[in-house]
Amino acid sequence: MKVSRFYTVILAVLVAISLVCTYWVMFKPKQDKVDTTTIVTVAKNDKQIGAFFKPNQMLMYHNDTLQLTYEEESIDAFVNLLDHQKMTFSSDRVLSSADYLAFLSQKSAQYIFPAPMTFQIAKYLCNIDSGDKIEETFTRFVFVFSDSNTLYAVNDKTKHVYSFSLEKPMNYDTFYSLEQKYRPSFFDVEAVQGKDTYYYVLSHNEIFKQRMYLLEQINPTQYIKTLFGSTINLKNESTSTAYRYVNNQFDLTIGKDTGLVLSTQYRTFSTPQYLQTIATQLDYFEKWPKRVLFAGQNGETLHFRRYVAKLPIMDTVENFSTTRLKVRQDGIITTMSSSYILQTELSMKRKDIAMMSFQDMQEAFEQQDKSMADIDGVGIFYTIQPSKTKVITLVPEWYVFVNDTAKRLVDYLAE
Repeated sequence: MKVSRFYTVILAVLVAISLVCTYWVMFKPKQDKVDTTTIVTVAKNDKQIGAFFKPNQMLMYHNDTLQLTYEEESIDAFVNLLDHQKMTFSSDRVLSSADYLAFLSQKSAQYIFPAPMTFQIAKYLCNIDSGDKIEETFTRFVFVFSDSNTLYAVNDKTKHVYSFSLEKPMNYDTFYSLEQKYRPSFFDVEAVQGKDTYYYVLSHNEIFKQRMYLLEQINPTQYIKTLFGSTINLKNESTSTAYRYVNNQFDLTIGKDTGLVLSTQYRTFSTPQYLQTIATQLDYFEKWPKRVLFAGQNGETLHFRRYVAKLPIMDTVENFSTTRLKVRQDGIITTMSSSYILQTELSMKRKDIAMMSFQDMQEAFEQQDKSMADIDGVGIFYTIQPSKTKVITLVPEWYVFVNDTAKRLVDYLAE
């Protein structure tokens, strides 16, 4: 009898193990498939306002070659050169197209910004006194090596050149020592004459990384706590498609599927508080853990673009890759951002992508009877590949700019 019971117990255990194994094989999801978005809480954004208005490219003339870097660490090192420098406006002039191109061709170090910005904003980046030019815009800082006592702030569109006297000379040696330190991050590039100015294309087929990230979402409660602090006098008007919370100052909506965060705030502020208001909104809503830079202004709306590694992100509807702020003079502030972030990379999934070189690009244009002189410029962006899972693939691609519109190079050439 005891033996019979013993075998019965053993049989029951084996059956149980079999059922568990069957469940594991049949129903356990594969590890490389992510069907739900991870909800995360991120640290407070402690970026200063100047961090959003930095250049995204650094260009150096060195040994008769042009070298350019996109690396944030390298660019920040060059920006830090300006920290203890005082720059005072001295004069300005508008150049002809030919003279402007000749000016940019001088041996120099150039800080290239992703979009035109005002000297008022530049004050948050460096100690610059622009006098009555505070609302005028520039796209580059140029330090000409033959003129160590002057900074030139230039606007590629208008050909306007603003001269600033330097408190301390900055010559070739100033920049060369840093260029040597960060040399591995620089690429050789070719200067190409576009519609208004020079743009820069890789001299060789350089390798950029295709990357994969888990798609994660900021916990909606983090926005609620940041904005409202307390739920007292807070109306919950959520629906099946969105969370919505309202009080007498804020109206906050977060799409449950889209992840879009839309906020309308009602407040009064003076003109000097304008930039601080922008900084506050970015602190509230831009939870991206990596670089975010000013990408342009359309009327009252400011655009800020998200970056991964050294490249900006481009997506079809610009809901994921950008944050938009509309600051109206009547005190109504509208912010649109995404609660989705990329912070966990699947590093084993990286792939090397050889980017098209200048010669390759030139041949591609000629084959389609197009001219590289007819476009505004080019840039390398991360394109988000469509996916049915919560794993995001970022593919580095060349984009062209035509009439202030960005297009994938392959699409432009196919038109």
